Amino acid sequence: MNIAETKYIVSKKLEKSGIVNPSLNAEHIISHILKINRLELCLYREKALSGLEIRKIMRLADMRACKKPLSWVLKSHNFCGLNVFIKEGVFVPRPETEELCEIALKKSMDYHNPLVLDFCAGSGAIGLAIAFKNKASKVFAIEKMKKPYSVMVRNKNNLNLKNYLCALSSDINFFNIKFDILVSNPPYIPLNQYDALPDDVKSEPKTALFSGEDGLKTIRYIAKNIPKVMKKNGFILIEAGEYYSKDLKNIFDLPFIKDFEIIKDFNGKDRFIKAVYSD
Repeated sequence: MNIAETKYIVSKKLEKSGIVNPSLNAEHIISHILKINRLELCLYREKALSGLEIRKIMRLADMRACKKPLSWVLKSHNFCGLNVFIKEGVFVPRPETEELCEIALKKSMDYHNPLVLDFCAGSGAIGLAIAFKNKASKVFAIEKMKKPYSVMVRNKNNLNLKNYLCALSSDINFFNIKFDILVSNPPYIPLNQYDALPDDVKSEPKTALFSGEDGLKTIRYIAKNIPKVMKKNGFILIEAGEYYSKDLKNIFDLPFIKDFEIIKDFNGKDRFIKAVYSD
């Protein structure tokens, strides 16, 4: 069986299971096993595959057909051009979070040797990308769950980052220092939105998705503790849901917050909180 035939079979399997973009998913799986660029599949479409290669491809296809996120299946996720390790049970960063990271990265360039805090860091993707792309920065990442924390440590070691420190904690002030930039993608989905989520999202850890009944528990915690962790005129950037913009304005209506703004994502939805700490 050649690449083209294998792609057809895998695509049909995924389509039957209700996977969105089954052909694209099939390409990712096949290119991953063959260790070639996805775009090269067209060039080698007539190339015959070994029995072992076909078995490996079908094993991953079966996993994806069971609605496991593709990044879990591949144990890899491309985030802002950086390939990070990820595994089952760890939240998969979304394209919106890449937007968040790019804004924070650009802002970090305005500082001399900026200190950056990535709170609710998960796999570490945001802070890892900032530390990798801005070597003058020093990034401190905090994650409370053991599994994503272990992934974060592995990614730090894989990338050989000397300007990245991480901690297993739920305390935003764990490092007891003040930062130029706070960036966070906390859990923010209200519990009443659960039934509307896609099946592959439902399989992800609930601690990375939900935060209290209204989804705002962690964001309230961050807002309350900003004076403990921010330098004067420090930049705050938080990803949030489009469900409660008015609530966010109230939460950040604080005497030490200025220049509060809600920024829309590439889909035109209210997505990011931007603010400045004024002590």
